[in-house]
Amino acid sequence: MQDTVCARCGTSNPERYRLCGSCGTALGAPTSAHAPRRFVTIVTSDLKGSTALGEKLDPESLREILSRYFDEMRLVFESHGGTIEKIIGDAIFTVFGLPAAADDDAQRGVEAAAESQRVLASLNEQLDAKWGVRLGRRQLRTLRNRDKPVR
Repeated sequence: MQDTVCARCGTSNPERYRLCGSCGTALGAPTSAHAPRRFVTIVTSDLKGSTALGEKLDPESLREILSRYFDEMRLVFESHGGTIEKIIGDAIFTVFGLPAAADDDAQRGVEAAAESQRVLASLNEQLDAKWGVRLGRRQLRTLRNRDKPVR
């Protein structure tokens, strides 16, 4: 049996291992130093005051409000070619440039962020009329790799 040397840490591993026993890197796969670099744009949208909102409303109303918010934002971001990567609590993380990159990913991300603000203003009118509440967001951020946030 022949050992496989990890390209990342240099540890010798039995041939039957798929991952390095020392660092966990996939054996036989290119390391990040050799993998092509991907450029993506990430737009984050995070509600503020959702804890206080949850204390003010019954659970069913809160769920309906948040569902409407997430549905509206999904439509906006996906209509601009974004992929909703994660929804964590009341935050949405949208990626532009996956699975395939385009030259205008950053521009589409900024346009989606601007449209999401207009859609939220309209949604807030509806929420205010029905429940007497308005949703607020932390400042939207559009990031392209390690660049500074675009505000």
